[in-house]
Amino acid sequence: MSMGTSTAPVSERRALRAAYSPLTAAHVTGPMQSGIVLATYTKGIYIGLSGAAAVLPVVASDALALPTALRLGMRSDEISWGTEIGSVVPVGNGRVELPGFDVRAVRQWRPAQVRRPVPEGDGVHPRRALRKRWRDLDRALADRITDAMRDPRQVRHLLGRGYGLTPSCDDALSGALLVAHGLRLEPTLAAAVRKHVHRTTSLSGSFLLAAIDGYATPPVAAFVSAALAGEARASEALLPAVLAIGHSSGRDIVSGVLGALRTLPTDLTLPDEGANRP
Repeated sequence: MSMGTSTAPVSERRALRAAYSPLTAAHVTGPMQSGIVLATYTKGIYIGLSGAAAVLPVVASDALALPTALRLGMRSDEISWGTEIGSVVPVGNGRVELPGFDVRAVRQWRPAQVRRPVPEGDGVHPRRALRKRWRDLDRALADRITDAMRDPRQVRHLLGRGYGLTPSCDDALSGALLVAHGLRLEPTLAAAVRKHVHRTTSLSGSFLLAAIDGYATPPVAAFVSAALAGEARASEALLPAVLAIGHSSGRDIVSGVLGALRTLPTDLTLPDEGANRP
């Protein structure tokens, strides 16, 4: 398999500066390898790499800030990606070589992460913070996440179920994993996802693994953080931006969040501020 897509020497090619995520830094800065374009869209491309659930999103500045992404400083209307599904592109040594230009990783950016709550906010139990929105979501999907939280063996039957590069059940599981991280719940759900992550798409798997450690897009991380802190008004204000993600991904993530919150005891005690310090 050819490693290159261009004929011009690297030193002569146009270079666009970008920021890389610590979650995929090993792929970007490590040895050169062949990546396969898994999907393309106006604002970016997804590149599959070696390893389980190893996908590198390369996105424009106006794209959603995916936690694993290599982010360019230019808008999508200024970029022509020049690739198609199945294209082979070299990745490594701090760059991605696309047909018309190189993407150079010049600095690191910090992905959004769910905050572990402190006893502040509206004084509302996390399980009730979003009660007004319960009727608007996928009740059946939320019920399946509730079941998986209580019995992680159900995870193997959920991963990969649904349509798209990030199936609905996976998006819902991501929401549940963010809750589990934020409240420092027992890592049983995370362990089950790691064990069976091969059952879904590599792209979806990469987002699930990021969610285990609390990483998500900025709107999702802010929304889950507010909900877990019992900040009902803030979570309501943040919700529209989450619901607007993808065709149904945002809605499915929120269904997963609520499905997970339903398993919390009514006498849940949030950790004090000192417990959140490194």
